[in-house]
Amino acid sequence: MKSNRYSFRNAGLGDKLYLICVGFLCVFAFLITLYPFIYIVAVSFSGSQAVYKGEVFLWPVNPTIAGYEQVVNQPGLWQAYGNTLYYTVFGTLLNMIATTVAAYPLSRERFFARRFFNFMLAFSMYFSGGLIPTYVMITTLGMYNSRWVMLLPGLVSAYNVMICRSAFAAIPNEIMESAEIDGANDLHTFYLIAVRL
Repeated sequence: MKSNRYSFRNAGLGDKLYLICVGFLCVFAFLITLYPFIYIVAVSFSGSQAVYKGEVFLWPVNPTIAGYEQVVNQPGLWQAYGNTLYYTVFGTLLNMIATTVAAYPLSRERFFARRFFNFMLAFSMYFSGGLIPTYVMITTLGMYNSRWVMLLPGLVSAYNVMICRSAFAAIPNEIMESAEIDGANDLHTFYLIAVRL
């Protein structure tokens, strides 16, 4: 049986030239992409005078870790990392809960206001409140200068709700009906079937 594998050795002259040019272009693009990262690392380990004079290119000049010491010794650094961890963990958790809770009823055909809320959800994707109304809402609700201002205004994304709604709607109705026959209520079908699938 003849092999269909492409071999550089058996390629014609035009194909070889093409592959060599493409290879050089890929390596060149890779080096251009990699250089800023190498430069940042070299600058971070170089002395300040060498950086100001523009003497750093690929390797650190007058190597030092003074910059890292200055960053680590700043009093607000660890609080900033704590805030990042807090907002990432709780923001993701609250977003997942709110998104699934909003999407499940919209995926059920028997929900009486399904079309209205689906329309409002799609409408909110095209038209937002704007910067000033959002600021007024935040100050009116008393969230200004609090941790909740980073969590609640962006708690639910209409796009994520639509994706989650489509995933819930793809679950066969027979599974939901069999769960209801077994005595499961809406909360049970939501948590034990829809979220798990």
